[in-house]
Amino acid sequence: MVSLVGKIAGRGVAQAVKGVAGVFGENREARGARGHEQNMAVLGQYAAEFMARENRTWFDSLSDGLNRLVRPLFAIACFLSLIAVPVWPERALYAAEALAAMPDGYWLLVGLVVTFYFGGRMQLKSQSFKLKSGAIEAAQNIAAIREDLLADEAHPDEKAYDAIMADERAPMPNWAIAEWNRRNANGG
Repeated sequence: MVSLVGKIAGRGVAQAVKGVAGVFGENREARGARGHEQNMAVLGQYAAEFMARENRTWFDSLSDGLNRLVRPLFAIACFLSLIAVPVWPERALYAAEALAAMPDGYWLLVGLVVTFYFGGRMQLKSQSFKLKSGAIEAAQNIAAIREDLLADEAHPDEKAYDAIMADERAPMPNWAIAEWNRRNANGG
């Protein structure tokens, strides 16, 4: 319609119509640009996190590699012991006797190290996941609230407003209705 008006009345009128239409509804082009900017900001943040890992030394890589070996080695040792006991029962008996001869303090120390390693790692992963999912959920909620506010501002529902205002004992449910009431009290 804007292009039809532009052809008939000229560019100035077309721009005026476009400006007036922008007051009553959201500009889809601007919404798309904002969405693109938000996506680029998120990608920039992820890129910055990965770029920070590029300046690593050989010792950092070695430490990360050794940290990543602990869990697979524990799992492999458990499965190998299940295979080794039926295959070499005499050696398994000697190993069990050697483990039984170790003092209780040693077992307590080994148990604490294993518990804190796996428990601490689980705690870190859980917190990291919650932070990431919380940030994503918060961004989605903010976007939904913005869309709701823009829709409410563009098309106020007068019947819903009258129904809410009919009960004078009830408090105002939100700021949008209070603002609508303030604007219409002076001359609307």
